[in-house]
Amino acid sequence: MSSLVERCTHIRVHLKSLLSEREDTMALRLSLELMKDLRNKIEFDLKQSKEYDLESAMWKSCVQVAIREFRKRLKAEKGKRTYSETLKSFHNFVREYMNVYRSMLSFATTNRKKRRRDDDVKDSLYRYNIFLGDLARYKELHSLNRSKIFKEAIQYYKKARSILPYRGMPYNQLAVI
Repeated sequence: MSSLVERCTHIRVHLKSLLSEREDTMALRLSLELMKDLRNKIEFDLKQSKEYDLESAMWKSCVQVAIREFRKRLKAEKGKRTYSETLKSFHNFVREYMNVYRSMLSFATTNRKKRRRDDDVKDSLYRYNIFLGDLARYKELHSLNRSKIFKEAIQYYKKARSILPYRGMPYNQLAVI
């Protein structure tokens, strides 16, 4: 498990480099491979994955790096010919990442009754909803729509709030919108 955490650190650096060099296809493939491996570990042994905080490692190593790099590129390319290509690539990343998290959310929801440690599953459901809300917010924020409608993001944040109402993140994210 620790080797997987170390791999996250190495891939985070490599992913940042690939994205800065506009190697988007390779970066997406690399991040999705890592996400698949992390997802398998999380779904196989949730307790141990919580000890190593693999859900955060997945977000920070794959999604956060890509979002940050794309937002830099989009800001720098505003008004240039490359902007629409970068925006298209960004939306492709977001769509793929959302598919992964929707699948993980579905698995956790379906298998919740089979798990002994319901608190761990609730924590995962909460996190996946926050992650999906963030991705939906970024997707809308960087859409070509003049008026931004954050309906999908709001739904995910409200779902997270209903799962663990004493945690502040969904309230904060709803206030950001």
